[in-house]
Amino acid sequence: MHKVSRFDLGFCSWDRLLQVVHGKVQEDLRFYIREDMLKSHDLHVIDDKELYCTISGATSHQVRDHFQSWVPKNLEGRLRPDATDLEDDVDWIHAASTPRYEYCLFVDDLCLESVDYPGVNSPVVKLLHKNWESPFHLQERNYKAPSPFHDGATEYEEEDVGWMYMPLQKYLHKYDLLGKGDWDDQYPPKTGFQLEHLREVNMIDSFVRSLLSGKLFSGAGMVHKLDPIAVYNGWNKVYDIDLPRIGVAVHDTASYVLPVTPNDRIFETIGSYAYREGVSFLPGPLNLLKRTLMMGNSPLGTINNFRNLLNQIANSGDEAVLEKVLGTMQGTVAVFNYLNDAVLPRGFSAAGRTLMTEMGHADEFTPDLKGILAAWKEWEPDYYDRVVSEATTWLTTRGAMVAQKFAGSVANNPAASKFVSEAALVVSQAGQIKSPLTP
Repeated sequence: MHKVSRFDLGFCSWDRLLQVVHGKVQEDLRFYIREDMLKSHDLHVIDDKELYCTISGATSHQVRDHFQSWVPKNLEGRLRPDATDLEDDVDWIHAASTPRYEYCLFVDDLCLESVDYPGVNSPVVKLLHKNWESPFHLQERNYKAPSPFHDGATEYEEEDVGWMYMPLQKYLHKYDLLGKGDWDDQYPPKTGFQLEHLREVNMIDSFVRSLLSGKLFSGAGMVHKLDPIAVYNGWNKVYDIDLPRIGVAVHDTASYVLPVTPNDRIFETIGSYAYREGVSFLPGPLNLLKRTLMMGNSPLGTINNFRNLLNQIANSGDEAVLEKVLGTMQGTVAVFNYLNDAVLPRGFSAAGRTLMTEMGHADEFTPDLKGILAAWKEWEPDYYDRVVSEATTWLTTRGAMVAQKFAGSVANNPAASKFVSEAALVVSQAGQIKSPLTP
């Protein structure tokens, strides 16, 4: 458990929170008549002001970095004396995949405040997933989240940000469930259909980052560059002229307000109550996979995490993990089949034209953003080309890992043989991963 708040709120709230943790463990073990296990509860507490020395404490990214470095060091003493290959050692893999080494807790100001809140769900801590893949580069992680959000929380309830709030009332129960399943089973439900933006919401954030850095999504230098200070000043500046309405008038949603800045109007074209041309519906898991791919990230985490999943399949024949791996590979192709479906171009192209119009308005009527239209025309094809390249590379490399891992075991193992053949079939469809901008 990491304390990332630099302050103690109330009367020794940090000490009181630790007392709740230990008290809850004792209470649950008494209930299950397993007090003999109390000596096995080893809560490793990290309260180091030097480690998390920023004035606002630390972000979840910093906690994850430290946790990832702590795990192998702590596990070294648990290895068999004759262990030589940590990656393939079964004991290492099993230990590293237990909840103790997959998840950690951290406590910030809000968690400390919750000690004084009444109710069965107080106090709370934050439960963090070690192998969640951050969309931010190292230099981008020192951010200040705008109100009302904080450190990863967004307006999308289903969006996986790598941590969740956990009432200490559910401490042992949650870890027990994580031992039987995985993070995806416990994170907010992703079932059913979700409203989906044809032009990815996060694409605009990436575009603005490119304007500030002068680098395309692919990392290449931009030809059409803008002054970063001018972009900062102009992006949220209210237009001093009346522009045409985007979409239709909204009368049935009290919270809706007309967009009046370049930022507001550009996001309006992605999809809103007024403008629904740019939205569709997708099954929840496929929608979240699309978001991961459209951010240029790797599904199922890092390559080491994928290797561990294959080890679980090989060592224990875990069918749930097998379905998860194969389903994600199939879903990667499905996302691009969806984006290139014959029915979709009407909405996708209409949203693209409206978006291009708004870039033109910003270019013409906001002096600080002069040149943004040319920058967008340069950036958008590079963005989709990069997304396609990353997705194709991910699918082919992961397919090769599957084939290599099970190369010697398919002869007498029908399940392994089926897994390898189905994975190879999916990889053979990699050519369907293509840009929706392609004619």
